[in-house]
Amino acid sequence: MSNNTMNNQVDLTKVAGKNIEDLTIDELKTIASRAGRKAYHNAKQHGFRVTELRDGQIVWVYPNGHIEPLQNLEG
Repeated sequence: MSNNTMNNQVDLTKVAGKNIEDLTIDELKTIASRAGRKAYHNAKQHGFRVTELRDGQIVWVYPNGHIEPLQNLEG
């Protein structure tokens, strides 16, 4: 069995002990925010680059501290 947490499947029929359809907007926002923070810290812990907003610009932050602007994907 793989120990890679990035590939775990999640049962989305129940979230925070409730049926997902019964969650309030505020509960969904809280869950999404916590999940985002957890993913960010998990990526950094495993040596992956992460994106951050710095001085109004989205940048890649590499494990060695190198910072690189995220390239605009539009033409």
